[in-house]
Amino acid sequence: MLNVGESTTQIDHIVISRSGLFVIETKNYKGWIYGHENSEYWKQILFSNGYSFKNPINQNNVHVYALKRILLGYPQIKYFPIVVFSGGAVLKNVTNWSPGIYSNRLLRTIREQDCESNLSFDQMQAIYDQLDKLRLKSGLEGSKHVKMVKKKIQESRQNLTAETCPNCGSYLIKRKGKFGEFLGCSNFPQCSYTINISKNL
Repeated sequence: MLNVGESTTQIDHIVISRSGLFVIETKNYKGWIYGHENSEYWKQILFSNGYSFKNPINQNNVHVYALKRILLGYPQIKYFPIVVFSGGAVLKNVTNWSPGIYSNRLLRTIREQDCESNLSFDQMQAIYDQLDKLRLKSGLEGSKHVKMVKKKIQESRQNLTAETCPNCGSYLIKRKGKFGEFLGCSNFPQCSYTINISKNL
């Protein structure tokens, strides 16, 4: 967990290499995983039940943005966001530009992309030292971060419905438009299905 200004960000793993920073978001899930890089939520199907979770690519993009703010003194850094699935998850219909891989392919993926010399050893050490200074090691700070994240998730889920889109199967989300509230597909803009809430009730 890193302190970024007045906020914090929870980054699962960072690998500092000669090519740049590999920013790794890990997800320990079972079942089938469906999602698109532009969707707000992805879907997990487990024993015929559907569960939604925040788009991990978006989560990792936030981490990359935070690191860029912290490491402004190193404009030559390249960032390599990777989403790793473990726990027996099966990626059934995941469309994204950022690598979404199984855990057993992580090392190979890093080696395949670590092919440039953008950072010297001294720069790599300096980056490590800078990030280590910002790392929150207090249990109290960690607890505050967890509470903040849970609050954001709860607020997001208030708008998430149990209904699914008849076109693509993604969850429908309550949204507000010019003509009032409506249900819209969480896979927007890939799927533009909407329905007026008054008609849906």
